[in-house]
Amino acid sequence: MATKRELKKHRKTLTTKQRKVATQNLVKARAAKPASKNLSVHQEVRNLPDEHPISLKRVKEWIKLNKDERSSLASHLRKKYDRKMNNRFNILDVYVRNMEAYLKNGVWLDLFYGSKQEYKIKYVSIQNEFD
Repeated sequence: MATKRELKKHRKTLTTKQRKVATQNLVKARAAKPASKNLSVHQEVRNLPDEHPISLKRVKEWIKLNKDERSSLASHLRKKYDRKMNNRFNILDVYVRNMEAYLKNGVWLDLFYGSKQEYKIKYVSIQNEFD
């Protein structure tokens, strides 16, 4: 009876000419691909300019940075528990979730913003109460 290893077909290696043709086809396909429309992102967030303090581009960078830091903290916590490190992990976890929620619904839920939460949200009165 044959095992899975014996039944596995190995991929043939490409010649240099075939590899060049394949890379050219890949370059053409990538060039023809339309730009991302970000349909999963809320319309108001999508339409913000890149210079805006909480634009789509900036928030995506912040999410990436904070997820990296969060994962490194998680690996340290698995090795040895530390209360301060656990608190920082929980703060980052909530911050990342709030930023992801902002991209979905367009409402900033956190009191802080920035790559390391260095700025504080300022509230502005849009309409007076007794008008």
